[in-house]
Amino acid sequence: MKTQLRIFGQRLAAELAPLREALSAVGAEVEPLAIDEFGRRILQQARAAAGSLAGLTAKLEDEQAYVVLFGPLKSGKSTLMNAIASTWVSEVSPLPAYPCMVYVSHGDRPRWTITRWNGTVSGSGDARGVAAVLDEAHRQLATALRRSERAGMDFEPARDLPHAIRRIDVRVPAPALEGAGPVLVDTPGLYTRMRFGYDRLTREFRETAAGAIFVVKTENLFLEQIFDEFEDLLRLFSRIFLVVNIDGSKRDLAPDGSLAPSIEARDPRRVLEAFESLAMSSELERARDEGRLSIHAIDLLAAARRRLARAAEANVAHAVLDPSGEAESLAPSPIVHSGGEGTESEVADTNGGAPSAVVSGVVSDGFDRFIDELSRHLDGSEHARLFVADNIRQAGAALEMLREILRGDDLAQLAARADQLDAARELAQRRLKAAARLQQIDWEPHFARQREEVERLTRERTELAQAGTLRRAADELSRWFEDDRSFAALLREGLVPTLAEARDQILETATDVGRRVIGSDVSAAALRQEVGADLYEIDLPLAEIAREAFGGLQAGPARTEPEAGVPARLVPVRRRLTDWLLLRNADRVRWAVLGPDEAPERPVAASVKSKRLAGAAAVLGRAFEQRVRRFLVEALGRSTREVFGLHVQAVAGALRGALGQAVEREAAASHDAETRLARLARLRDAVAQLSTEVELAGLHCDALAAEMGVAQPPPEAREKSTEESAIPSLAPRET
Repeated sequence: MKTQLRIFGQRLAAELAPLREALSAVGAEVEPLAIDEFGRRILQQARAAAGSLAGLTAKLEDEQAYVVLFGPLKSGKSTLMNAIASTWVSEVSPLPAYPCMVYVSHGDRPRWTITRWNGTVSGSGDARGVAAVLDEAHRQLATALRRSERAGMDFEPARDLPHAIRRIDVRVPAPALEGAGPVLVDTPGLYTRMRFGYDRLTREFRETAAGAIFVVKTENLFLEQIFDEFEDLLRLFSRIFLVVNIDGSKRDLAPDGSLAPSIEARDPRRVLEAFESLAMSSELERARDEGRLSIHAIDLLAAARRRLARAAEANVAHAVLDPSGEAESLAPSPIVHSGGEGTESEVADTNGGAPSAVVSGVVSDGFDRFIDELSRHLDGSEHARLFVADNIRQAGAALEMLREILRGDDLAQLAARADQLDAARELAQRRLKAAARLQQIDWEPHFARQREEVERLTRERTELAQAGTLRRAADELSRWFEDDRSFAALLREGLVPTLAEARDQILETATDVGRRVIGSDVSAAALRQEVGADLYEIDLPLAEIAREAFGGLQAGPARTEPEAGVPARLVPVRRRLTDWLLLRNADRVRWAVLGPDEAPERPVAASVKSKRLAGAAAVLGRAFEQRVRRFLVEALGRSTREVFGLHVQAVAGALRGALGQAVEREAAASHDAETRLARLARLRDAVAQLSTEVELAGLHCDALAAEMGVAQPPPEAREKSTEESAIPSLAPRET
């Protein structure tokens, strides 16, 4: 039957393999797309389904029957393990047990693998080295337990002692465990101070264990606390063997003072009858009647002696020579194990003789009947049916989980996501083309409207300042007639500073107006209207770009000292009598009063000015006014032109930079959308393949279940359609 189960496991695993591959392909495609909640849900569901299938496939490919041994300390679990394996796989010792699971299976040579709570794994073929490791681990564990007790905390090995041993895997040459033989799992003794994480250590066998053996000594059989958690084991395991470890050598005092075999040694069945009638709980009784609990009274010591002796004789017959020529036994060395029950003397004759001499005849120890029943359970049709039904059920559950994913709204939302990506790709490509065209534009001519607006507003806002400039120039001229300065000083100290101040005011006003106009939303709207649809498509924040560009301007137009523009020859000088007599012309007279025309630096007293320049006030007043007005017109035009040019140049540069960034951004967005659409297309293909594999696997599982004689009613949900039309289209559109 083991061969039949192996064939079944291989066939079912082969049917699920394409499904796992298809599911893996879906997971690989959806993972980079899991940016939304529904995408993450699909990924989580796919991983959960993949994990379920992986666990089921691993179980099928490595189908083994696990037999778990439970019982109090010193109950005889290790002795029973030695008897079942027909070899010495565990030391029988009075030392307390190390609280970890021990897996014992057949191997060509002794090998111990230690797994700790922190996940580290180490292996060794040296029995003495393993014993030393266990001794040290036991001391460290005891210290950590005491520390937790003093702190008033429950001991958690993963937290309080991460390097504590979690499990030990033992492989020894044990022909009884080879092939159809089970994997023996020894558990920490019940009711021990070092029992922690017990539930976690045993719960994993709910699906994989073929059965459990509970070992108890006769003297403990009637203690209620022994069976406090036995009912939990009944709910955890489908089949439990209760082994009552009797002592066949036990003697009681007879009335005549002699020692006679005890009732336990003479008729162990009476002990079992007393237990069943007086101490067995109703739940144990129900489990016994349902065939889930069987009780055996076994002299484990005698059974172990007999089977180990028989194996020793077989090993001697097949002994080999080592390179030195000495005979080497094939029997493995004993190991230090957590199960420690009994004493070493129990596996040898009490008189010191060899075990083989003691058990040369057939010993009725009750073990053969127990091992036959255990073997029938492991290899019988019931175990096969349960194994097949359980795995078919798990495969069906995994398939239904996948159907739920295929029918779910999340895949439909991924299809909607494909439409969104397609729209995003088209938008990015349109913007990319628009940005590329805008990069070729000469932006300055498109600001003509803004230039006119800047000139108008600057002129309006400087009208009062211009009138003030005319008054200041007139005031400077009036003061000159009242002091002794030269005409050159009037120009240098009065007119030129007045013109420079007016120029500066115009520049400041033009700068402020230019920034307000060009950086306004109105200007942005006008520019969009001027340039056309591309600016609407790219949707650049024009006003914001302009304002940021102004912040990068370091200085305005260059400022040079204005020219006075009023020549000295315009100044009329009244001639005196002497000038008339000497026939001096106007130029000669002016030179005598003001100095040369090119440098009229001669100081002129106020009294002289009042006598000889009386008519010059009106002439110079008109000249000053004309010069100021002409300068203001020139300054206004030049300032607005230069300032506006600088502003437009800065904005145009900022626009070109923003367009360059837009090109990069939209190209990246287009590429990202293309990549995601391509992945969505591959995801659709993977989903379609998964849908096909789900239905094929479902048909094959149904056929396999029928072939194995296991009823497999289809789930209600399987009636729903999973046709190709139910799978959303995720393919990208053609552009």
